[in-house]
Amino acid sequence: MNTEELKKALDKEGVKPIYYSLNGIRGPQENDTLILEKTGNKWVYYYYERGHKFDLQYFDTEDKACQYIFQKLTKYPETRIYCPEQAAKNEILLRTVNSQNSAEAQTFLDKQVIAGKITSEEASKYMVIWNKVHSKQT
Repeated sequence: MNTEELKKALDKEGVKPIYYSLNGIRGPQENDTLILEKTGNKWVYYYYERGHKFDLQYFDTEDKACQYIFQKLTKYPETRIYCPEQAAKNEILLRTVNSQNSAEAQTFLDKQVIAGKITSEEASKYMVIWNKVHSKQT
């Protein structure tokens, strides 16, 4: 993996760009940021805050450095604009709301619960939302 591929992978995962820089420190906007930069023939990763570098890690290859920072950035949901798990739940909610009738919506939700994609409590909340949306349309 190189930095261009890393950027695409981070975008796909929904990682907020404010949390990282793949070109070293460019200015004050990099405060409280994970940094990746090439220094000589090595790649270095570090956490940058208030002018100080912490947790420096050195890598012989761009691939290893990119893999390392990718793991760091995707480890915590709060680094993301959305997390894949929430995106999947949002998709289930959207499909539920778009169901033509409550029986269709409930059948779909029951299948999602059985598949372990949502909990029965979430399914109940989604049906409440379905009812609110469809009661306004009639």
